[in-house]
Amino acid sequence: MTTAAQYSATHGYPIEAELLAYAKSSESGVSRAGRTREVAALRAVGYRDASLGRIYEGHLDGGQLVGRYGTPAQRAAAERDVDLGRLFGVWNTQDDDGVTIASAGDGYVLRGSKTWASGARAVTRAVVTATYADGGVQMCLVPLERVATVIDTSAW
Repeated sequence: MTTAAQYSATHGYPIEAELLAYAKSSESGVSRAGRTREVAALRAVGYRDASLGRIYEGHLDGGQLVGRYGTPAQRAAAERDVDLGRLFGVWNTQDDDGVTIASAGDGYVLRGSKTWASGARAVTRAVVTATYADGGVQMCLVPLERVATVIDTSAW
């Protein structure tokens, strides 16, 4: 698995560890560094590179969603992931079929696709929505090293 720092060194997305850590969020979804520092970091990264800013904003948003809606265990795991340099992303755009979720043994299986998955080659923790057979929707935090994915850039 590639950390954000390793990907940054190889692919030119320089996100310093301090900036990655801003994704550590309280239960209210506010960055533990505070909103003022978070906004300053977003401005600095966006000024440096707009594409990087888009990926960085997804990282912060992912941490905030886990902070606000995750269980205490999920929040603790997300903080460890941030400490390990794992990059979060929020992928909510989808084609007509989207992503479905179904129970499978003691876990779940997700099937389908998301479109416009910013940072797909770097993100290791994707927040996605998935639909149950009964129409209910679940927000999922997907550890991408545990799933088979295909990145299709043909539309670009």
